[in-house]
Amino acid sequence: MAILFQITGLVLFLCLQVRADIPAQKDFKPDKITGKWYSVAAASNCTEFLKMKDSMTRPIILFQNEPDNSLKCSIAYMTPKGCQGMSFSYKFVSEGHYTYTDPRGNTAVTFVGTDYTSFALEFAATVPKNGQKIIMIKLYGREKSLPKDVRDQFEKFVFGFGLNKHHLIYFPDAEECVPGTF
Repeated sequence: MAILFQITGLVLFLCLQVRADIPAQKDFKPDKITGKWYSVAAASNCTEFLKMKDSMTRPIILFQNEPDNSLKCSIAYMTPKGCQGMSFSYKFVSEGHYTYTDPRGNTAVTFVGTDYTSFALEFAATVPKNGQKIIMIKLYGREKSLPKDVRDQFEKFVFGFGLNKHHLIYFPDAEECVPGTF
């Protein structure tokens, strides 16, 4: 519950000033974030995300520590063509802050809040070649669903960035597809 209050405080903080650097959870422990997570919800201003979100199913995320303090992030999701997936190496920047590069550009990833046992909140910002900043905010759960108070705090956080319900998806259940099986 203390984490929820931290997230609420962060929402207010972010609404009061514009920052390029999103604060990470204090004393973030990457070894505790490892393992299997369900994507419960996501929100983004990315046009591709907005076009596809109505057909998306619940991704499963697997975080693994790497020897250089990076986190390997493997994502698997079910499509009409079967289990699909991708992996990223989140390169360590500072406590709770990581980066990765993909064809769209460099992405800064911040673990904003987690209790490690039930939920995690991840914020990612990409500045692609066209210069328009893309944000992606993800709510993960160790289980497929989370309590209403956690979902409500997630929405407040999302709305604090000028996103609305149109930018948001709560992932529907689908046949489970585990990273590494695609």
